[in-house]
Amino acid sequence: MRIGIDGSSILPRRTGMGHYTSHLLAHLAKTDSAHQYVVFLNSMRHRPQHEPWMGCKNFSGVRRRLPGPVLLYSWRYFNWPPIERFVGGVDVFHSPATYVPPQRHGARVTTVHDLHFLHHPEDCTLLGGRFLRATLPRRLEEMDRIIAISEATRHDLIEFLHVPPERIAVVYLGVDPRFHRVENPAERAAVCARYGLPDRFILFIGTIEPRKNVERLIEAYALVRREICDAPRLAVVGLRGQSAGQVNSAVSWLDLGRQVVFAGYVPQADLPGLYSAADLLVLPSLYEGFGMPVLEAMACGTPVVAGDTSSLRELVAGRGVLVNPLQPGDIAHGIIQMLRDAPLRAACVERGLEFARTLTWERCAEQTLAVYLEAFRSRSRDAQT
Repeated sequence: MRIGIDGSSILPRRTGMGHYTSHLLAHLAKTDSAHQYVVFLNSMRHRPQHEPWMGCKNFSGVRRRLPGPVLLYSWRYFNWPPIERFVGGVDVFHSPATYVPPQRHGARVTTVHDLHFLHHPEDCTLLGGRFLRATLPRRLEEMDRIIAISEATRHDLIEFLHVPPERIAVVYLGVDPRFHRVENPAERAAVCARYGLPDRFILFIGTIEPRKNVERLIEAYALVRREICDAPRLAVVGLRGQSAGQVNSAVSWLDLGRQVVFAGYVPQADLPGLYSAADLLVLPSLYEGFGMPVLEAMACGTPVVAGDTSSLRELVAGRGVLVNPLQPGDIAHGIIQMLRDAPLRAACVERGLEFARTLTWERCAEQTLAVYLEAFRSRSRDAQT
């Protein structure tokens, strides 16, 4: 087959979808030499950095410098230009970041990470959730196969968009091998020092936006401090998003300025050290398509407290403590339980490590290639009837 993949999300200022696409391309290149791949890369400003697949004989890249908003506008309102104008004819085209282009020929595959834009439309931006609300339901009707990154996302696709279950394949993401326990205390201390973190801390990782529920986490942490006066400080790692103002107000109102540390964005290379140094990870999100910090923390041997919702439920159940994310008191109870109950911590760490070992990017690439083959065969059968 000749397989096209939209790789534009791997360009600089990479988000979670970009990391997913980068890992997928790298491991397809590592595991599959039978098919030809062409990767579409579009950005006005950013040049692609070297990626492992770029040196493979069966991989090629096609770079364009078109304004992204203009291209999305044209795809939405004019259904033009078709992706073949950029990558040529393909047997299968995969859109890993959900922005599905028009396509005239060949099988069609997309990855749906979550349906947050349907659950919480008030959080949507023009070129993010609002674009997907306007285009994705129609595009999904054209897909031969849809990859959901969790059972929760699969359930949402069936319930909210009425996608036939037989067209959906659940393919879990993988965890990068760099995420493992950092045993060297000096190495952990050096990473913490870079971000002004103490020896002991409770870790949150994520953009400070409404669905991450950081404001309730701050309220919960205040309750933890009342119960445990010498509780570890709370480290909030991630970019400032839509709820940063409310979170700052909560910290000030609860007089937690000395106990809550905002570390900002931390590059991937430093995250294993932070996970390994943390007493626990807490992710009380209201909604997640997957929840990669949970898996990364487990791979580093860090116990997890997470919201009992969406994909977090399937990742954390039996491997951590699940809490009601709408109740600060329940979040606080989960944190206190994980801090005080040593046998519980040990059991969660062991089960988390075992689970994380099964979720590799090699497995993700192999299962994704199987979806390409299913889509191609389905399209071929339809053409014969």
